[in-house]
Amino acid sequence: MCIVEQLLNGNKVQLGELGNFWISLNSTGADSLESFSASNIRAVNIVFTPGPDFENLRGKATFNLVSSRAAQAATLKAEKSGDTMVNLDTARAAARTNADPASPSAGLRTDSAPENSNKQSLNFQS
Repeated sequence: MCIVEQLLNGNKVQLGELGNFWISLNSTGADSLESFSASNIRAVNIVFTPGPDFENLRGKATFNLVSSRAAQAATLKAEKSGDTMVNLDTARAAARTNADPASPSAGLRTDSAPENSNKQSLNFQS
């Protein structure tokens, strides 16, 4: 039987070291058991309780700084178009306005552009 069927049958699904799944319900109250029906149920929630594999996950993880998505997108676009410089402030501003961070109007700079403290040299390796 699949996990969904087990949950719908009211069973807790135990996945070993991964953890457990079960269903909980939110409902409005009823005056009696006889007056309670499916229409009283407002929400069905799937609850997950992590097992030992997830204990202290943050303590086991290694975190590395990465470029923002805006910088990554502008860098990738520049690499594809053969440009070697990106104005990161413009890429950030373009991301905030959902503009194309590497469009000419967004301030993409090449090596021939004047010096600017907001430029980042792109070092591409194949």
